[in-house]
Amino acid sequence: MISILIGICVFAVFIHYHITHWSNKNKTSKRSLYPIKKTKKCIDIEETSICQLDLDKRLYHQLQNLEYYSDALLPAYNRLLSLFDSVIDAARTSSTRNILNAVQTFSKQALIDFLNAEYTDVNERYNAYLARRKNGGSREMFPDFDYARHWLRTSAPVKYVDGAWLGGIHRVTTDSAHRPYTKTLWQILSEELGDGDLQKNHVWIYRELLQSIGVDDIGTGDSEEFVSSIRNVNNDARVWTAAIAQLCISLFPETFLPEILGFNMSYECLPLHLLITIHELRELNIDPYYFVLHVSIDNNHSGHAAMGMDAVVAYITSLPAEDQNKAWKRVQTGFLLASELPTTPRPRSQLDTALAQVFEEKTHTAKSLHLSCPARIGGRVGKKLSEWLDPISYPVHSLAFLRALADSRWIVRGQPEKSRLVHEIKWNGRMFGAFTIGELAVLEAWIRELAPPTLLAERSKSYETFTGVQTTLPKIELASKFIDILDRPSAPRHQGTTFETVVFASMLSFENKHDALMGLLSVSAVPFEYLPSLPAKCASSYGMMAVKCLRALYGFLPESDACAGMHAVTSNTPTLGVKEIASISLSNMDMSVREFVTKVMHLSARPEQNESLLVGLQSGFIEYVFEACKQLGAISAKEMEKLDEIRVRCRHAIDHYTAERNEDKRWLADMIKGEQAVRTIISYIID
Repeated sequence: MISILIGICVFAVFIHYHITHWSNKNKTSKRSLYPIKKTKKCIDIEETSICQLDLDKRLYHQLQNLEYYSDALLPAYNRLLSLFDSVIDAARTSSTRNILNAVQTFSKQALIDFLNAEYTDVNERYNAYLARRKNGGSREMFPDFDYARHWLRTSAPVKYVDGAWLGGIHRVTTDSAHRPYTKTLWQILSEELGDGDLQKNHVWIYRELLQSIGVDDIGTGDSEEFVSSIRNVNNDARVWTAAIAQLCISLFPETFLPEILGFNMSYECLPLHLLITIHELRELNIDPYYFVLHVSIDNNHSGHAAMGMDAVVAYITSLPAEDQNKAWKRVQTGFLLASELPTTPRPRSQLDTALAQVFEEKTHTAKSLHLSCPARIGGRVGKKLSEWLDPISYPVHSLAFLRALADSRWIVRGQPEKSRLVHEIKWNGRMFGAFTIGELAVLEAWIRELAPPTLLAERSKSYETFTGVQTTLPKIELASKFIDILDRPSAPRHQGTTFETVVFASMLSFENKHDALMGLLSVSAVPFEYLPSLPAKCASSYGMMAVKCLRALYGFLPESDACAGMHAVTSNTPTLGVKEIASISLSNMDMSVREFVTKVMHLSARPEQNESLLVGLQSGFIEYVFEACKQLGAISAKEMEKLDEIRVRCRHAIDHYTAERNEDKRWLADMIKGEQAVRTIISYIID
């Protein structure tokens, strides 16, 4: 008995020593279990012996800051293919019902039946859950407030990329044949981003939720802090993998459009955990609105679930009959990527329960031995050991304690032989005798269960076998010329923060003036096209201004307090955005404006570095290009009326944002440079 008391006390003091030691060390060295080195605003993991979780964290940061990390495209492509392999392999060997065995060949009715059956199953299981709770059952996701805080904090990697899988669709480079259904997907993306209203933006709402429960110290999704092992200790591989899947698939919309359609259709379906999350957060007095929003906006009648299915059906039925089932396999692959990868933190296991009981039994013995110990488990949002191990409160926060312990420096996930806590319990350790051989066996088994996914030795190539697609590594060298960008829209672009004046060799004829002007009109939405693909950066007043402008330029309805949903699909009103009004193929763009447009495309791929120039360019497009269309009589009166409406909407959004930046003289000067660049080229065209 005495040895147990001494052992637990030593455990507390030892933890305090190491926390203090590491805290002091980090003030100078800034080192962590996840070593990084700064490069501008970004980071790289040192190439040491690291696991897939470490690689995913690095890739997550790089893809959230892609303009600084152009070489991340190739790892993202390979990681995406490996994830395709894994979900196909899992679905093929599964005995449960899934889209592979339920809808083997494409049929609209079979797809409707499958999705309806999934929806019915979720509702039946939720009703069973409610019955268990009504009969006295305890909460099944969140045993206590502390664990709910841990769960919400740990879920942030997925929540901070909400909508990212759609980030690359419906740009100016999107094939005209695909635009009817990519328009539907972009409407979904717009609603995920809040339709330009920051209070409706899903990433912003989640940030507010974390702030309301005091766990918003992890940094934004694109920050260094967010992937730091010191600032944001989050080693739950499930959430990082799910987040990476969304970011990777968005990067290649021209290559994996069918997979994106399938991913979206699955992701917008109603999951059971969402309903239970809402129910239990309410019981804990935590605002569940972020999750309520996803139940209502994703509904299968007029919401995102209905829109997702409609886009899939429109795509498949647009193909020749002989190509439909091959395309369907690719849609299935995307569906599996969303349905087979869990998006929530690891749930309670039998070993969690067993180890929690071990610690609970010891808290009774050590009732008052930790009161003076300042050591904390769980970082800055954690608790003192005396609070964690209090015999009265321990039963209700035991799972939160285990998760905090798992992320501490006492544990090396998957490797009990390297874990300090195990060493201290064994012979020559300062806690020798405090745990029985059976209790130690439980602890070691629990540590092994924490193992993150290991590196994949090689791909199974199941994606190629299943879909028949012959994959080739994407060309990732910089796309410098206009034709390069058209051929490889996902390729990284040249850097550049200046805008040289374009000089025409000779005066343009009236016909050439018209062609040049229509070319500029067709790309009028380019300046802001890349920002929505970065949800963490887009959750800002800059991002909301960009979304409002893009909604107008793409021909979407004006923003309102209601959600457009399926109305954007079923409305008989034809889409009339700048690309439709210009009615010109990019490949046929007048040679005289290609240099200018190429420069705009280079700048737009770096929306953070080139913010002020891009705002100025966008302002210049809606003023000078639109006015030139009127002066030359290049479009019909109805089309000109639509351009006037677009200009008013964009002008309002840009002016509102510019007013926020009014004190930054350098920013305003660069913005004016962008405006003047458009004015200059228009003067050459119409003079």
